[in-house]
Amino acid sequence: MILVFKKKQLFWLSPKSCRQYRSQIKIVTTDVHYGSLADGEKVLGLLGSRCELKGKKILEVGCGWAENCIALAKWGAECTGIDIAPYNIKEARKLATAEKVNVRLLVSNAVNLRELPDNYFDTVISSYTLGFVGDIQAAFRAINRVLKKNGKFIFCLRHPAQIPGKVNRFFFPEQPPNEQWVENNYTINQIVIYLTKFGFYVHDIVPQRTKNPSKLTIPRMEKFPYRLTGKLDPKFDCLSRLPHTIIYCCRKIKSFKPRKKPTKLQSVSPAKKATRKRRLVAA
Repeated sequence: MILVFKKKQLFWLSPKSCRQYRSQIKIVTTDVHYGSLADGEKVLGLLGSRCELKGKKILEVGCGWAENCIALAKWGAECTGIDIAPYNIKEARKLATAEKVNVRLLVSNAVNLRELPDNYFDTVISSYTLGFVGDIQAAFRAINRVLKKNGKFIFCLRHPAQIPGKVNRFFFPEQPPNEQWVENNYTINQIVIYLTKFGFYVHDIVPQRTKNPSKLTIPRMEKFPYRLTGKLDPKFDCLSRLPHTIIYCCRKIKSFKPRKKPTKLQSVSPAKKATRKRRLVAA
């Protein structure tokens, strides 16, 4: 008897996992969200005014069903959305067609963005995606490459205040993506050091906190551009004393250029050493 083992599929490449995740949330196409149960762009104004957004080339890394891209396209921006999941891009194209907007949507990996040109985008945004890529430094390097100089880079992650247990370190190791839900945690120091390394200047950090989410009324819940469809467990209210999301607002101040490896010193013959010594003495 021959045993055939089915190859495990990454969580976000599985259409079943994507559908399961989408069944628990609702995201509007009229605002840019920065995570669940949190204020969006209409309240925070991190990307600029509507007039400033018109004609801007904006990339969303990890676009999902492209609700953010669709909202920005309605505001006059030229949007591109990338996602690692072909299923998400397929659904995003359907949604963009239904919303009657033009959005460029591509299957791409955030750690290289190889399908995208250098120094092309005015702004790059990402909502919670970069905590799942498994190599956030590679993602920062790729984003630096595709972003214009002085371009905006705005992204959000889970706030380190929500990291389980006592945080007594500056850096957390990353786990690569696998068939399970794997979200990496990062300290603020860790992210700022990585961003500085790859040519970004962090000019603002915005924490997001929603107090007692299980007690939110329906009208209050509907003000959030990204909300949960199920009933919220009251036990999570104790976590709401601290921020749940952190938004980093950055600008690209220089292109990242990896350091050249030092070349081996060429050996100098005794005759050349003697010649150099005579010149130094003569001088």
